[in-house]
Amino acid sequence: MARSLLRFLLFVLILLPAAAGCVQSPALGPAPTATALAPLPADTATSPANVIGPKPTPENTLAPRPTPTATAQPTSGVLQGHVSIGPLHGGPVRAEDLNATVPPELYAERPLLIYAENGESLLHQVNVNAAGDYWVELPPGRYVVSITLPGRERSGNVPATVEIRAGETTLLDIAIDTGLR
Repeated sequence: MARSLLRFLLFVLILLPAAAGCVQSPALGPAPTATALAPLPADTATSPANVIGPKPTPENTLAPRPTPTATAQPTSGVLQGHVSIGPLHGGPVRAEDLNATVPPELYAERPLLIYAENGESLLHQVNVNAAGDYWVELPPGRYVVSITLPGRERSGNVPATVEIRAGETTLLDIAIDTGLR
């Protein structure tokens, strides 16, 4: 293995550049010097005999691409928002509770549910991230949005009917009352 690596390095560092005329090698003698070539006469430089490759034809020539004249119209919209959960414990509210961080597992237990306009056919279940935010791309239309609420939790703003328009973002924040007192 080491011998193969040594041969490879010898080839790359000494023999290959020397063969290309980049360095002088004791094994190959002095590096060749560059000589200027005389330009071809103007009438022969582009004659078919001097062009490398097949003669251009419609079959092997790339046609220019047409410039788009209109921009594509969006075909979907976005529903996004923030979910807040509280209070996180029973008893009197303390100052530190006002800025308390909601544990990510509480959001994971409460996915957003998106139903067809009739409110019966579940179309999507969307996870809420660890910061309490959600985002989903939907085709234009009317949807009923709800959230999974375990135990005695409740929310005054879901279920809610939202309308999604192509190219627009619809905001829906959801506040969950845990029922802890």
